[in-house]
Amino acid sequence: MSKLKTRHQAREKLVQVLYAAVTTAEPSANVMKNFLEDNDFVQDNNVDYLQDLFFHINTNKETLDKYLTDLINKMPSIKYKDVAEISIVEHVILYIAIDEIIYQNLPSGIAINEAIELAKKFGNTNSYKFINAVLDNFVKEYGKQN
Repeated sequence: MSKLKTRHQAREKLVQVLYAAVTTAEPSANVMKNFLEDNDFVQDNNVDYLQDLFFHINTNKETLDKYLTDLINKMPSIKYKDVAEISIVEHVILYIAIDEIIYQNLPSGIAINEAIELAKKFGNTNSYKFINAVLDNFVKEYGKQN
């Protein structure tokens, strides 16, 4: 059995399982169940956090996409005109950060730094710049700065 030692590791796994959920026709509950079984995780606070955030994001995708749509429309320098154009990896990283800021009350600075690190690991060369710009604008637009 393996253990997620940190919240950062839980977020890395969350990117992977959210990506899998988006790219498969499988119901999200099955995706999470299979992911946990395949990785044989020890159930602990970080695995609970991973699961809770996964299901919260899946339940609130429409609201999260409204935030993203609003932000993208207000950022003329962004090449995307619609959230559907954002890469899946960037999309799930933004879901995680915005959900953590709004619903999990994670300080925005921590959420942004975590998202940048996830983008550097999983995204393309400039993903972290895009993620940083969107999240900086999110905090300016909707508050929750701390």
